[in-house]
Amino acid sequence: MIKLKKIVAVALTAAMCLGLSMTAFAAKNSGWSNDDLWSPDALKDMGPGNYDFVDPDLFASAKDSKGHKVDISWRDLSAKTLKSIDEEGKVAEIFEKNGFEVPDDTDFIPLMTGNITFDEGVPAGGGTVTFDLANIGVDSTEVKPGDTLYVMQETAPGSGVWEIYTATVGQGFDLVVTLPRNGSLVLVKTLS
Repeated sequence: MIKLKKIVAVALTAAMCLGLSMTAFAAKNSGWSNDDLWSPDALKDMGPGNYDFVDPDLFASAKDSKGHKVDISWRDLSAKTLKSIDEEGKVAEIFEKNGFEVPDDTDFIPLMTGNITFDEGVPAGGGTVTFDLANIGVDSTEVKPGDTLYVMQETAPGSGVWEIYTATVGQGFDLVVTLPRNGSLVLVKTLS
């Protein structure tokens, strides 16, 4: 009988701990207020198919490690990729998995999306991509030279696994980042 009471006590203790941990997990993910910005429709609107110009060189250019221009092309994000980032809480988890501290009051704002392809293959050492933020439609009153922005890039098509690269907005309102592969990317601004 004493043995049965001990087993019941351990089981009840485990159930209470599990219940508390589930409540804490749910509370952590329920505070995100920008899910509408991360909806697939909103992200598609930030993709290359919706820019007001035809020539992608107006919003991004790329070079190899020796400074030679390389051709790039763009397409929209796939449905599977969009699903992996369709909530702000999922984006916060991606940042945490990449070693970033994410305070509860952090807002993640997507600025641009697209799937980049280096037409002749990814240059050795990665392709250095320069984004012209004004031509992407980034508001110069909200992003200033010296600000840090983040480029999320999916590690494999539709994998839902992302790496994050930091970049600083330049004096010419541009952003330069070296990308190691072709693939889906999202340009992100954070606020707290």
